Amino acid sequence: MDKPSKTRPRTILPAPSAEGDGKKRKLPKRTESSAEPSTPPKQEEILSQSGLLNPLVLDHPVESEVNTQAKDLKDVPFLEEGTKTVDTLATLMLTGCTTHQIAEIIMQCQPLRNAIKFFFLKDVNEQCQKLCNRSAENSSLLRIPPSKHKELKNFSWEKVITEMMEHVPDVLDVLVAVGIPNVKAHEDSKKQIAPLCTAYGILMFTRWKELSLIQKMNSILLSTGHATERTMKRLNRAGVTVTRETYRSIMDDIGSDLLGR
Repeated sequence: MDKPSKTRPRTILPAPSAEGDGKKRKLPKRTESSAEPSTPPKQEEILSQSGLLNPLVLDHPVESEVNTQAKDLKDVPFLEEGTKTVDTLATLMLTGCTTHQIAEIIMQCQPLRNAIKFFFLKDVNEQCQKLCNRSAENSSLLRIPPSKHKELKNFSWEKVITEMMEHVPDVLDVLVAVGIPNVKAHEDSKKQIAPLCTAYGILMFTRWKELSLIQKMNSILLSTGHATERTMKRLNRAGVTVTRETYRSIMDDIGSDLLGR
């Protein structure tokens, strides 16, 4: 019997490349980026650097790491960019210009823009602070103490937006610019007023808990709509409603008088 022949195993060559050179090519190694992913700022950090606390608009920046950038921006850029702006304004004023042209030139200079923003925010803060008052003459209509719970029967959105127009006009302008770029027809415009006034009421309630008119009205509407106690607690934490205990106190004061309207 013949012995089986020994055969060498077949070697499978790599397929030729698209160029047809038949050479085996090394694949590039996968490398991970050494840069660490950026961490988004925390809620507290965002708040501490916004509004009148924004280091870029502070009149006198507090010496801290947060305000280092603001100090640099105040001391350096105005010498370069600001000088050009002043020269441009001087030329315009000599040749004749409108107030809007002056404002447009100023707002193109970031240091001047930040300074103007500071004074605007300062005015907004003062307008709101004046309404945080317990005196009958100066207090906001959003302040409804238990002794005035019966006045909830006379609630109207018109009264709220009128207060905004008369006492916090800058806040009204900002909220309208954000939410109502175009005023709708008469009937539809009424639907725009409620969200606007609600936003105002929530923000003022966040500022001072006694300004709770909107929260009390929301609580009445939600409770008569059979909202659960858990829902009311969650909305209270969000500044939308008052506590369940306050709602019960309201109902004890006015009872079915309000519900019958």
